[in-house]
Amino acid sequence: MNYLYKINSSFDGFTPQKIEERLEKDSYLVYNWREYFDDLSRGDIIFTYFTGPGTRKGIYLISKVSEIKKDKRVIGKVLRYDRNEPLIPPEEFEKYEKAILTRLIGSVYVIPPFLDITFEDFRVKVTISEIDVGKRVNCYICHKKKVFNCKNCPILSTKYLINWLEPEVSLKIPNIEGMVAPFWIIPRQSHLIKITIREHPISKAFYSFKAGYKVYCRLFAFGIINAMENHPDFKDLKLDYIIGIPLSPDKIESGEVDRVSELCHIISKEIGVAYLRDALSLDEPISRRFYKLLGKESMFLQDYYTYLKLNSKYSLADKFILVVDDVITDGKTLRAVSKKIKDIYPSCKIYVATGGIMAKRKNMKIDVFKKFRG
Repeated sequence: MNYLYKINSSFDGFTPQKIEERLEKDSYLVYNWREYFDDLSRGDIIFTYFTGPGTRKGIYLISKVSEIKKDKRVIGKVLRYDRNEPLIPPEEFEKYEKAILTRLIGSVYVIPPFLDITFEDFRVKVTISEIDVGKRVNCYICHKKKVFNCKNCPILSTKYLINWLEPEVSLKIPNIEGMVAPFWIIPRQSHLIKITIREHPISKAFYSFKAGYKVYCRLFAFGIINAMENHPDFKDLKLDYIIGIPLSPDKIESGEVDRVSELCHIISKEIGVAYLRDALSLDEPISRRFYKLLGKESMFLQDYYTYLKLNSKYSLADKFILVVDDVITDGKTLRAVSKKIKDIYPSCKIYVATGGIMAKRKNMKIDVFKKFRG
C-alpha cells in the first residue's frame, strides 16, 4: 500500500471549501492522477495538500483508491475531510517536506515512511494493510480479534525466508559469533534490484512496521525465532540475555515507537531469555540519514561508538547475548555496538538477530542477487 499526496492550489479552483461540491455519490472523488503518477493501485491512500491565496496550507482531504478507470481517472473513496481546518497540522507536515520523494512531472509525491508515524491512529483504524501470499494475511484482523497465529503465518514460508543452511548472506560483521535474519527487504530506491516492493509482500509489511504499525512486530519477531531454530549457529545456543539497539534520544522525546524494544519483548517471552531493556543507550541524538545528507557518512561509526553507553549494572563477562535490531542495512550500527561491548567485556559472546537484511549486492551471494535482479 502506497501513501501519496498531491498539492492542489486554489488557483485551479479546488479549495477545501469545495470538497463537498466535488463529491460523487456522497463519498467518492474523481482524480485525474494516472498521467502524473504511474505506480498507483487500488488501496493506496491519498492525502491532498491544499495551498494558495486564501487557504491555510495543509492536508484537508484523505481518500483511498477504490477504482482506476481505463481513461486514467482515479476514483477515491473519501475517508476524512475538513472544510475549515487541516487534518494534520501544517507544521508537522512541513518538517519532512525536503525529504519527500517527488516525480519529475506533476505534483504527486510519495509520503516517506518516517512521516507515517504521524498517522498511527488513522492507519490502525482505517488504512488496513493487507498482503496476498497465496491466502490473505491481515495482521490488523488478528490484532482486532486478539488471535495471533504467527507461527503458522504463510509468509513464514521458504519462499520469503533467507536460507542459512545454504548461506545466502555475504555480509560479515566483526566481533560477532553468528548472525541471523528471516527476510530479505527490498530497498525503497534501488537501480539494481528489479523486483519492486509491490511484488515482494514481506517488504511491504516491513515498511509498514518501520513506520510504526506495531501489529507487524509479531510477524518479524516470529520470523527471527523461526530463523534461529533453523540456523546451525543458533539451534543449540544457550543465551543469557537479549539486548536491543537503542532508540535515539530525539526519537524517544518525539514519542516514536521503539520497534526494537517491541521485538525484544516478544522474543524474550517466546524463548524464555531475559531482555535487558536499558542495557544500551545513546547520550546524543544520531541519525544515519543526517550524516549521509552532510556527506560525512564515514564519521557515523566513530560518533555512534562515542555516544553509545553500556549500563554498568549489567555484567556481560562470559555471557552469551543476543543483540536485536529491526534491520541490517550495511552493518555499521551493529559493528559499533559489538565493538563497544567487546572493548568492555572481551569474554562476552555476541550473536545478532534482525527482522531483515537489505537486499543489496554487497550483502548477498551472487546467485541470490541474480534472482532479485529478475
